Amino acid sequence: MNIKTIKAVLAFAATSIMLLSCEQQNIVTPVNFSVRLDTANVYHAGLPLHFSITGDADYIVFYSGEKGHEYRYRDRTNIPLDSIQSINLDVEYMWRYGKFPSLDLYLTDGFEGLLDYPGMEDLSNGLANRETINRIYSSETSMEGWDKSTLWNNFPGEWRTESYDISKYSSNFCMAFHWHPNNNNYLDAQTSYWVNGAIKMKYRFNNQLDSVITDLKEVSFNTVVMNEQDSPYLLGEKYRNRGDTTNIGTIHLAEKMYAIFFEGCHQTFLEYNIDQWCISKPKPLNAIRSDQGRQIKSVMNPIFDFEYTFSEPGTYKVTFVGINDNYQGSSTKIQELTVIITDTPVYDD
Repeated sequence: MNIKTIKAVLAFAATSIMLLSCEQQNIVTPVNFSVRLDTANVYHAGLPLHFSITGDADYIVFYSGEKGHEYRYRDRTNIPLDSIQSINLDVEYMWRYGKFPSLDLYLTDGFEGLLDYPGMEDLSNGLANRETINRIYSSETSMEGWDKSTLWNNFPGEWRTESYDISKYSSNFCMAFHWHPNNNNYLDAQTSYWVNGAIKMKYRFNNQLDSVITDLKEVSFNTVVMNEQDSPYLLGEKYRNRGDTTNIGTIHLAEKMYAIFFEGCHQTFLEYNIDQWCISKPKPLNAIRSDQGRQIKSVMNPIFDFEYTFSEPGTYKVTFVGINDNYQGSSTKIQELTVIITDTPVYDD
């Protein structure tokens, strides 16, 4: 066999190996699994249901069919704006102590947002955020393009709620709290506030009325300290304090009792009046979280029985998604079951 023939044979062999390799990479291993309801189940709210699982799926993801966990909405990230029936912002706040009202709320759909903080070692974004606020705000003209409301109570220590129709801001909603207490030449404490609340949206989707409530604790905020004496990153215990252990004169976010705590100080703690902002990251109000499933099986944990308890009566479409996924390819199989849950019966003694 001459050299030319040997080269041709080798080239053919190499091509064949490449083609075979490609074919192997595209092999899909079919999923083989099934789910059935245990015959001993009692279909009442608050009582566990057992699902019997057979087969060899590498992974199984479970969707209960409850709100927020429906398989059909797994890829939904927004709803049409014209499907929205109403959107309201409820702000619940308490004037904790201090003498002067010092918290303003601004609403808009025309703000691009602040820069995120990369870390304490880099103050550039914080300083840039200060410049942004200085550019759009002045005490004389307030915030051009923003609607303003002053939050205050007649008496410290009482909760008060304000409700705002925010449907006109749907395309790019942003809220900003401006906290600017006054110590009245060291005669009064600088005012503190607790703030809670929620964004409540009602909408019609697939001819069904539904609603989404977003707690203010779930909203992403950036804070900016305008006082030149402080770092622009001053925020509770998260970034930096003034060396004390109380974080007085700072903004705290998403703690147990409140979404935002504007923590003031007594009249002599600071030699200047606090000036800070807490601004949400702009986002369209029709954005909605995709419905989530729960992985109940992986390659490493075989499962033959799965238990789940529905807390409310209703009709649920339960979905199990079986997945095989490896270097050869992937495939899926869906098992759906309709489950009717009734009220838990009350038994007499």
